[in-house]
Amino acid sequence: MVPCHTRRLGAQRAATLSTGGAQLTAFVAGSILGILIGILRGRAPHFDAAFVIPAEMLRPIPPLGLIPLFILWFGIGELSKILLIFTSVFLIMMVNAQAGTRSCPLDLTRAALSLGAGRGHLFRYVVLPAALPQIMTGLRVSMGTALSILVASELLGGDRGLGFIVLDASNFFRTTYVFAGIFLIGLIGLVSDRGLALLTRKVVHWEGRR
Repeated sequence: MVPCHTRRLGAQRAATLSTGGAQLTAFVAGSILGILIGILRGRAPHFDAAFVIPAEMLRPIPPLGLIPLFILWFGIGELSKILLIFTSVFLIMMVNAQAGTRSCPLDLTRAALSLGAGRGHLFRYVVLPAALPQIMTGLRVSMGTALSILVASELLGGDRGLGFIVLDASNFFRTTYVFAGIFLIGLIGLVSDRGLALLTRKVVHWEGRR
């Protein structure tokens, strides 16, 4: 027979892997699409006009308020979590990428064009470097948001994961497991944020030196 506490630890490890996998999948997909749409909105006014109304109506809605709707549509499981995180990350990254793209100084754009730069070179060497600082900041913000939404969805309607373990342990007054779950959630958030901060220093190495 496997001791009860051993089974609990094994369940916590499996839940941690499940939490990280679901978060990473939704985070990467939402970030990529959000960056692409945000850059297009920042460079093409007509494209931006098509997204203003749906994006600005959806963005103010708290993600936690959408949890019951996503559970109703997609059930209790990984799919509802992934789609909810994807939506939230997409909106955050779209706004940051759009703002970063529009922050490109007009003087630099005109100087590049006067030197014969084409659209491809202009985007690669002028627009994208100007937008990268805000894009990387958006990645850090959306990572924390994704983790918060994932744990909240597990608390409110999950059947596994760290949030579910914390809620299940609290129902049976297992304080040790509650603290262990909270510690693991915080540890995942710390590691992911520090990793993105290190990546930001590598990618946007010129920031703060101008």
